[in-house]
Amino acid sequence: MKNPKKKSKIISRSDIIWAVKIILFTFAASAAINAASSIVLSNAGLAVILTVLLLIVFIGIFFDIIAVAAAAASEVPFHSMAARKERGSRQAINIVRNKDKVSNVVGDVIGDICGIVSGSTAAFVAAYIAASNPSANALAAGLLVTSLIAAVTVGGKALGKSFAVSNANKIVYFAARVISVFGRGRRPRRPESKN
Repeated sequence: MKNPKKKSKIISRSDIIWAVKIILFTFAASAAINAASSIVLSNAGLAVILTVLLLIVFIGIFFDIIAVAAAAASEVPFHSMAARKERGSRQAINIVRNKDKVSNVVGDVIGDICGIVSGSTAAFVAAYIAASNPSANALAAGLLVTSLIAAVTVGGKALGKSFAVSNANKIVYFAARVISVFGRGRRPRRPESKN
């Protein structure tokens, strides 16, 4: 029989601290990347602007794939790899155990930053079209470019999600191997028991 006096916490203190850190990081990163892209693209040609725009869109799709894979991956296969001391296995276990935070950072933070920057880059494309062709309607050009970018982003993420679910463990292991290049990584903490 459950103790009526014991109340379950909906949001813990560590969750609030994590949310505040993410808010501050997103604000700083978004402002810095937006400022840098504005400086770089202000005098760039159409080919450079379109290349940067497509690159930003594909970065957003790529990190969305990692976010979905982290949520769908199983921790079990990585334990046998860790027992054999395979490179990246510890990082893979940490990714799966912290799937909520990993999904938040790579899916939400990086995804939203890519969305904001791709929107401002699309404005550069529309401005370039309007400047090079005075008869062109800047508003129509802007709507066309932003609609195309939104369609490519959503379509790419839809394809990426099904790929991520089907290949979750492979994608997580790939990400873990990349992370392992930059450091040994912490020993995976034991999962919290749910009582």
